Amino acid sequence: MSLRTRILPVIDRVRAKIDNLGLRPYEVAIRRKDWPDKIGAPGTTPTITDFLLTPRPRVRIDPPWTEQETGTQGPLGSYTDRIYTIDRITPFYTKPDNTTSGFRPQEFDLIPDNRKQEAVLVLIGDDGVARECEIISREFDRVFNYRLKVRLKRRAQT
Repeated sequence: MSLRTRILPVIDRVRAKIDNLGLRPYEVAIRRKDWPDKIGAPGTTPTITDFLLTPRPRVRIDPPWTEQETGTQGPLGSYTDRIYTIDRITPFYTKPDNTTSGFRPQEFDLIPDNRKQEAVLVLIGDDGVARECEIISREFDRVFNYRLKVRLKRRAQT
């Protein structure tokens, strides 16, 4: 058993305690929307299934200059979107009792299972409002921590 495999369960327990203390105001979920017919067809409502990331990861709003770092700066230097960093996501590991925990990088690919399904990442704040996001960068290079950069999905103007 590697050092990483021994330490990840401890880190997971610490993250769960921080979550239980209420110090993580955002819930993060992978949302799957199953449509009965064509995606977004008029008069249809999707069946929504949320898979919550537990323990809750840390979510931070990035300052505007980070848009230059991620290549999302708007035209003429204006900042068009709010960027969030989601980190402290526990990588996948196997516990001593052979159960598994954590997340694999491919779980954040958000690939739909079929043509009638949408998959998005959702941030749910203290206000209970679910905000759909698109992932703009993924970082899986840390031994004990995965990181995502996301921005709120734009809504069509009606």
